[in-house]
Amino acid sequence: MVKSKNPLQLDHLLKHQLEEASYTPSAYSMAWAARLEDEFGEPLFPMALLWLHANQNEDGSWGNTPLSLTYYSDRIITTFMALIVLKEWSNRGLLDFDEEIELGLSYLREQVEGDLLEHYFPIGFGEVLPRLFAEAKSVGLFSEEEAGVLEHAFASLGISLKHHREGYLAEPSLTQLYTLEGLSPLSLNWEKVLELQNREGGYLASPAAAAYTYLHTGNQQSLAYLQHIWAEFGFMPEVLFD
Repeated sequence: MVKSKNPLQLDHLLKHQLEEASYTPSAYSMAWAARLEDEFGEPLFPMALLWLHANQNEDGSWGNTPLSLTYYSDRIITTFMALIVLKEWSNRGLLDFDEEIELGLSYLREQVEGDLLEHYFPIGFGEVLPRLFAEAKSVGLFSEEEAGVLEHAFASLGISLKHHREGYLAEPSLTQLYTLEGLSPLSLNWEKVLELQNREGGYLASPAAAAYTYLHTGNQQSLAYLQHIWAEFGFMPEVLFD
C-alpha cells in the first residue's frame, strides 16, 4: 500500500498504473457526465445520456452485472445516480424516461424486500448513498412512504440515509477527495478543493469527483478534464487494475 499525505503524489502514482490499465464504460461515471448541462440548459454529454437509456440492465439496475457481493454496492449506488439523472431531465421535459425510471425503482424495491444483510458494503458506500438518496427525494423519485421504507431497510444495516450537513471541511482527506460527491457542497472549501486538482483538472482518477466540482463551481479545468477523457475513449471509463 502506498502511503502519502499529498493527494497529488498519490494521483501521480495512479497515473503510472493507469498506463497499463484496461478500460470499460462506467455507468456511474457516465451518469455523472449525463447530468451536466451547458449554458443553454442542454446536456453537455448527450451521448452519455443516451448510453444510460441503452444500458439499463434487464433487472432495472445500472452498473456491473456479475452477481457477486463485490458488485452489489456498485449497482445500488449507480442505480440511484442513473435514476436521479433521468428524473432530472424528464422533469425538464427533454425526454420521457418514465419507463426506465419505473423499472429502476422496481429494482430498488426488490432489493429492499430481499435480504440486504447478505451483501457487502465497502468504505464510502455509507457516505455517498445518503447524499444520492437526498437528491433522489429532491427531484421527486420517491413518495414519502417509499422513502421511509428505504430508510428503514438500510438503517437495519447501520447505514443512515438521512443526510446531514457536515461541518465546514477545510481540506478533504484522500478518501473524501475520491468520493467528493458524497459531501455537501455547502460544507466544502471549494478554493482548497480546486487547489488539489491535478494538472488536467481531475482528482485521483475519479470522473465523478470532477463532474461534481464542475456542477457546483463551473470550474473550466474540471470540464476540460472530462472532455479530454470523452475525446480519448468516447465514454467515461471504469479503471480495472491488473
